[in-house]
This record gives sequence, C-alpha cells and structure tokens, in this order.
Amino acid sequence: SYSRSTLEVTCMWRCPSGRSTDRARGGTIGPRTARRARSPMERTTPRLQAEPISRDEIPESGSNEWRCFLAELVREAFSAQRCASTMGMRVLLNKPDNHVATMSSLSTAPRGSRLRNANWHTRASKHTPSSSGLTYEMFVDGLLKNHSANEQEYIEPCQSAECLEELEPGIAGIWHMKYATPFGTANRDFVELVVTLPLDAVRMPFSPPHEEQTLAQIEGRAATATPEARPPVLRSFLVVSVPVKSKPTPGYVRAYYASVESVTELPQENGENTLYWVCVWRTATLTTA
Repeated sequence: SYSRSTLEVTCMWRCPSGRSTDRARGGTIGPRTARRARSPMERTTPRLQAEPISRDEIPESGSNEWRCFLAELVREAFSAQRCASTMGMRVLLNKPDNHVATMSSLSTAPRGSRLRNANWHTRASKHTPSSSGLTYEMFVDGLLKNHSANEQEYIEPCQSAECLEELEPGIAGIWHMKYATPFGTANRDFVELVVTLPLDAVRMPFSPPHEEQTLAQIEGRAATATPEARPPVLRSFLVVSVPVKSKPTPGYVRAYYASVESVTELPQENGENTLYWVCVWRTATLTTA
C-alpha cells in the first residue's frame, strides 16, 4: 500500500521562455533543431499546456499519426525533465534520506488570456532507498502502473478516478478525476490524457541520446544516436498528462492541468542508487470559484 507520507505528490517546472532549449547534466545542450532536423509533422506550438485538446485531436492508437502525436509529447517531456534542476530551487527539506526542493516560473502567456495566471511549478525530491525505505520498484508500482487509479491511495482530496477510454493498454488512456476542495471553493474535476511510459535503462537517463533512442522506438525508425549502455545503467520512467475537452460534470468546476512526472535512478559513490523524483505541472480553471 502507498500512504500519503511515502508517496507525496511532486511537481516540476518547464523552461519559462517556452523555447525548446534542453539542459542536461553538465550544461546547456542547445535547441533541439541542432540535434535533429524537425519533421514536417512536428508542431511549432507545445502540446504540454493547461489548455484542453479535443478528442478528435488524439489520433487512433497504432496509426502513424498516433506515433507522431506520442513522440511530440515525449519530446517535450524529456525537455521539461532536463529543465528541472535543483539549482535555484527553494529547499523545503534537506535530510540525508529525503531532499525536497521547489521552484515556480511565471507564465509567459499573453495578458488577458486564461493561461496568464497559470504558472509552471517544480517540485523535485531525492530519496536514498536504504534510509527512506523507498525503492525504485515501489515508485513503478505506485506511479507508473495504474497511475491515475493509484492517486486515490496517496492524494487525500482525490474522490474518484475513472478510465473513460483506454487508448493503448498500459501506455495511454483518458481519465476523469474528481477532487474535493477546501470549504468555500467548488470541487474540481479533470479529464486528462495520461501517458505512462517505461524507458530503457541507460547510463545517462534523459540525455539527448536517450531521448533520440526513445523517439526512434515510438516512431518505428532507426535511431540517429544511441545512449551509452555499459554498466552501470540506470532505470527511469515518464508519466505525461494533458487535458482533454469533455462535457462538464454537475457539482464540479472543470479544471485543466499539464504535467510531466519522472523517476530516475542517480548513481552514488557507495554503490547505492539514489531515486530522483520530479514532475512538471501547470493548472488552470474555467472560473475562480
């Protein structure tokens, strides 16, 4: 079982400029276009926004359009994960077995738009398995597998999680989530496309070569770069959520969020891998009620 104390929700930030600049361990990589030519099917506007997409915008699972759609989400998710760095974050907790830091980034949406007040936020935490009792397998069971259904176990306000449509078994589905909010505010609900993606174990998770290998697997093509796979290799996974348009629910105010959540292993000198848990998140609502 997963208690609120052991699986606390974490959140991370997206680059405030909104540009496709990636930051890996060791410095700035530069625009994605410098690494790989942009496909004609790639969008110039981001998928990861707290702005709902229509169901018709989600292609049929298994089609070439679906693979392109999924690759776009994953590309932005990798970029967001690399932008998440503890540098510049406000440290909330600094213990040997549990380090938590946060950061917020102001929205760059046009003035007067609904997303103007929907800022990006980061929350990142590191956990040492031997002292915290948390293992990579526990994160997989709680956050990767049955991600949305498990939220009821560790998010107290979550009233229900219902899968409206399974798009690709074990990978993607559309979920309806209902949350109880504090007295004086209306309860919120969300309809989200949730993508849960296990990643290959590599020496440097979320590096540009790791991204390229993952995109090649999704798109069914040969990779132009291959990540280093000699030991020690580190495990990682992604969870990506984007809002989907749907009919309103009586008694709830519809809200939207876009998020990227990642868990990866980090090597330690003593041979024990530290777990690094990060999530990018932005929320907007139809009303301030």
